[in-house]
Amino acid sequence: MNKTTLKRTAICSALLSAVVMVAGCNDDDKNSNQNQASQTETLKGTAATGAPFKGAEIIVTNKNGKSQSTTVNENGEFDVKIEIGSPYIIRAKKGDVTLFSYAASAGYVNVNQLTTQALFDVNGQMDVAKLWEAWQSQAAGITQAKIDEAAKKVAANLNEQFTKAGLDPKKVNIFNYEFKPDGKGFDAVLDQVKIDYSCNIGSCNVTYKVGDNANYNWNYTISTNGYSFVVDGGGNGAAGSGQNCAVDMDYSYNINGISGSAVYKICYINFPQNASCAAGNGSLSNLLNTVQVPGVSGTMKVNKFVYQSVASCPAGSIEIAYKQ
Repeated sequence: MNKTTLKRTAICSALLSAVVMVAGCNDDDKNSNQNQASQTETLKGTAATGAPFKGAEIIVTNKNGKSQSTTVNENGEFDVKIEIGSPYIIRAKKGDVTLFSYAASAGYVNVNQLTTQALFDVNGQMDVAKLWEAWQSQAAGITQAKIDEAAKKVAANLNEQFTKAGLDPKKVNIFNYEFKPDGKGFDAVLDQVKIDYSCNIGSCNVTYKVGDNANYNWNYTISTNGYSFVVDGGGNGAAGSGQNCAVDMDYSYNINGISGSAVYKICYINFPQNASCAAGNGSLSNLLNTVQVPGVSGTMKVNKFVYQSVASCPAGSIEIAYKQ
C-alpha cells in the first residue's frame, strides 16, 4: 500500500543517521576502527553570515580527531569528504571572523553565526574555539539532544526575525535548513543578527545586535515549549488531521563491520483520524524486517514496532509530517 511504503521510506531516512552514529560510537574495537577509517562520507552545506562566506577555509573534524578542509565558493557552498566518525565539528574562518557548526552525520549542514551561538550555549557559554581544538576528547559530551535544545533556544530568541522572514521559528532547524544567501527567508534572518565574542581563559564577553537593537539581551533560559523540528515524510497528498502516532522500535545492525542494537522513537504528526495508528504494527514490521541502508556498507534489522496514538509527541522523538 502507498501509505505503508511512505512510512518505510520516512523511517529508513530518519534511522539512517542514528544507525551510523551509534555504529561509530564504539572506539574500543581496533578492527572496527580500522574498518571505519577506510570509509568516508560527505558533508556539504552553506556558510554565510547573511552574505556568502566566500573564500573562507572550512575544516571538518570527526570524533577521532581526523580533519579535512576545503574552501567556501562564491555562493557560500562547500563540500567535504571526511573519514566516518560522527559527530563532526565544523570551523569556517576568514580573516578575523570564525564560525562553527555541528553535524551528527553526513548530509547538509549550515555554518553561520546562529550555529556558532548554539554551540556556544552547549559549551557552557565558553570559547567554542577551545571546544573545536579539543573535539577528540569532548565530542562524546556534545549530544544531539543538547544541540537540538540549543538550536531551539536560538530560534526562540529570534522568533520575531524568523516570523518577519516568513518562516515558522518553531519548525526551523538552524543547522540543516537549506537556503541560499540571497537576502530572503533564512538569509534575511542572518542579515539581522550580528554576534561578537571576546573570550579569555575563563569567560567570554558577548555582544548581540539583533535588528535595530544594538545591545540585545540574549535569553539563555528562554522557553522552547512548542519548538519541534519536523522531518517531512514525503508523498504528494495532503497531510492528515488530528492524531499523533508514536512509534517505538528496537533494531540491530551491522554497519561497516560494527554490530550492535538500539531503540528509537519516531512520531508522525497529523496522522489521519480515519486510520488506525496501530494498523501497521504487523505488516510494517514484516516489511521492514531487513533493510539495506543506502550509502552505507551493512544491514539493519528491525526487531519490533509498537504504534500508539498519543496526545502529543514524546520528548526526544523525531517528528515526521505525515502525508498520504
